[in-house]
Amino acid sequence: MNSLKQSLFLGICLSIGVSGSAFAQTTLGGSESKPGLGAPLGETPPAPVRPMAAPSAAPKAPKAPAPMPQAAAASNKVEAAEPQSIVDALQALGYRAQLGTDDNGDPQIQSTIDGSNYTIWFYGCDQGAACTDITFSIAFDMPNGTDLETVNLWNRERIMGRAYLDDENDPYLDHFIVTVGGIERETFDQIVANWSTTVADFKDRIGF
Repeated sequence: MNSLKQSLFLGICLSIGVSGSAFAQTTLGGSESKPGLGAPLGETPPAPVRPMAAPSAAPKAPKAPAPMPQAAAASNKVEAAEPQSIVDALQALGYRAQLGTDDNGDPQIQSTIDGSNYTIWFYGCDQGAACTDITFSIAFDMPNGTDLETVNLWNRERIMGRAYLDDENDPYLDHFIVTVGGIERETFDQIVANWSTTVADFKDRIGF
């Protein structure tokens, strides 16, 4: 009897377009837990479960360069706050440089340029330390001195080297330099080279 009912039911299903697989699930106990049998009649088959891709590793940030040691960085700077740095720079250029102190206890350097002695004075010091500026200063002791017109003409024409006369009409030449924050060694070397040229030109101008 059961076989007859199943045959009749199958015939009805075929006549109304029900697939054999639906029939199999409806009548033969198929379940969604078994792969290949599909979903129960009237239900949407579940979407296939795809394995989640492992997240890609974030790119590593490049390592920052190691900071330059402070001592190494400082060796390339010249500043009034470190008088020895000026001495070292001058000696590296082949000039004589002797560090001492002036009457106020501030640093003072004695050096030579174009065959003549000159002094480096320090300014902005706090009890002989932490100075901020320097001046290259050279004096020329002349038997008859020089005239004011020569000095004034020099100052009008030249940028580097301020000329003036003392009470005996002996000419002086100064060059003021701000060193706050330090001066690169290459820049300081160029300043000294310009100072040497300026001194030589001034000596020609005054007939020394």
